[in-house]
Amino acid sequence: MLFNFSESIPTDTTITDAPLPDLFTPRDVLLSSILCALAIILFFVLSWLIKKLFKKNTNKGLAILNLSLNVLLAAVFIISVLFILGLDISALITRIKDINITTFITDNISKVISIILVIVVASIIMSSFVAIIKATKARRPEDAKRKRTLDKVIISIVRYIIIIASAVAILFILGVNVIPALAGLGIAGLVLGLGAQKLITDFISGLFIILEHHFDVGDIIEVGGFKGEVIDLGLKTTKIRNWQGQIKILSNSEVTNLINCSLNDTVFSTSFDISYQADVEKAIEVVNKELPIRLKNHESIISYPVCNGVSGLTSRSVTLNVVATAKNEAHYQLTRDINTCIKGILTDYNIKFPGDSNDWSNNCKS
Repeated sequence: MLFNFSESIPTDTTITDAPLPDLFTPRDVLLSSILCALAIILFFVLSWLIKKLFKKNTNKGLAILNLSLNVLLAAVFIISVLFILGLDISALITRIKDINITTFITDNISKVISIILVIVVASIIMSSFVAIIKATKARRPEDAKRKRTLDKVIISIVRYIIIIASAVAILFILGVNVIPALAGLGIAGLVLGLGAQKLITDFISGLFIILEHHFDVGDIIEVGGFKGEVIDLGLKTTKIRNWQGQIKILSNSEVTNLINCSLNDTVFSTSFDISYQADVEKAIEVVNKELPIRLKNHESIISYPVCNGVSGLTSRSVTLNVVATAKNEAHYQLTRDINTCIKGILTDYNIKFPGDSNDWSNNCKS
């Protein structure tokens, strides 16, 4: 044990009024910081393992075990913080046993009320801040995704600031001298930094992604062959969901050499087949005439589809090509809608499909 709590408190002083021992020599602070750093690392590693083990399990018994383990981890973390404050835990527990609970609460009711007020005020500030941020509208519709991305990051940063400020305020109310603790935590942060370079790299990469506007929440990007929609962008990780619903979580330092498919509109083409007996010129004419009419209310169209001629020949059909421009990544649905319209147009104008069958699904290619 680094410090002896029982030796540093006079016998006629209550535990709540006792000052912290002034024993923070450089060696003590360094040792305490190392212990705290190791405890913090262990805390996060075990928390991550618990989340992995119980993430998909809905069994009540295992849920209770999960809660118990998290409580135990929290206790270990609190004890580690007490270490950095230089408290003799065993002596502290011994003195707590001798405390009259009623007297203790009566003597410290003002502190309890103050702590409750700090928590309530912090909660109100956080809730109000989140409500204000979410109620604020983007100036332009095209800025909506950018705003949504920045909102998530700003809310996350402010939440951490409020939690830290509240913790310092509570320690101050309890009479804890936070200056030595902050000094110790500074060294602990240095120790953590040496062993958490990957975490720091991810954090810095996240800042660059956000500040340089590489992509926003809602954008379609491709990283390492995985393509999908960005559903979450944090300071440490980015989450991408592909069309099959699979979610890939990437550390921000891994989000390199990406392709952002949402920066520009999408130019795409689709094709369809008609019989050799059909009039090609008529097919092109009626498709170009009817498609703008039938798709005039389509929200995804930037420029209307144009049939620009024959793109291929097979032994039983003539292939015609259609080109259009859609809003970023909206071309999948638009392609299906164009194909449906073309099928209707060719049927209405009696333009034959290859063979005797009118089954469009066997002839439409996209």
